[in-house]
Amino acid sequence: MKPQIARVIEHNRSTAMEWPAYSSHRETVMRLLLEAAGNSVGMSLCLVGAGNCNDVDLVRLSDRFGEIHLVDLDESAMRRAAARQLGGNREAQSNIVIHGAVDVAGVLEALARPVDPVELATIATEARPHVGDAPFDVVASLCVVTQIIDSVVATLGTSDPAINGAVTAVRNRHLAILGELAKPEGRVVFVTDFVSADTAPDILEPGANRVDLMKRHIADRNFITGTNPVAIEQVCRGEPAVPLDVESFVTPWIWDLGKRSYLAYALVLRPRPRTD
Repeated sequence: MKPQIARVIEHNRSTAMEWPAYSSHRETVMRLLLEAAGNSVGMSLCLVGAGNCNDVDLVRLSDRFGEIHLVDLDESAMRRAAARQLGGNREAQSNIVIHGAVDVAGVLEALARPVDPVELATIATEARPHVGDAPFDVVASLCVVTQIIDSVVATLGTSDPAINGAVTAVRNRHLAILGELAKPEGRVVFVTDFVSADTAPDILEPGANRVDLMKRHIADRNFITGTNPVAIEQVCRGEPAVPLDVESFVTPWIWDLGKRSYLAYALVLRPRPRTD
């Protein structure tokens, strides 16, 4: 097994039973997904980076969405998650479609062989992961972009100045893929962790203004590489290869995992009409 794939599977195994710790984070994610559906019932939902599905309540989602497509590299994790949450609920089970062995970044194969950051950036821009049944009414990226970036940095290191360009290319292509998976009138919910309390303990201060804290850590360049929301909004506005417009920025919240806490945020995006 390639080390990059083994890394993903091991992460899923080690966090599979953290459902209780995800409680408040899950409620925020669920609210965003249900709001993206509006008043419609029976729509299609695609969860990119579904993994253990600790971010979502599949039973509640199945009450609103007619199809729930789980997409991840780790098919076993998704099947265990569906069995754990749905049990014998046949009606909810019938709404679930699992797409396993999908590299949602399209670069893990390249990372398994000698590759430099410049070449990886080119490979990222050409990535076309296949997800059957697309397009979907609502597409969500569930804190997977930081895992993708972590794989890139862990493999290539940080000594080559071109690594920043590779990370940017991988992130931008991930955003573009989300837009391509959505219907023209659909919505994309991009959820990501932004900074850990390990390096930003002030995010846990009671009553802290989290938007101001985010601005401060952006100014100090103290955030997880590739997650700067200002940069992402600029990419969506000015990069033709990322066919998304920003509909709203969701106020940051604390994702408390017990042993570690993060400041997380979301962007609600809508596909931009393509001109090609």
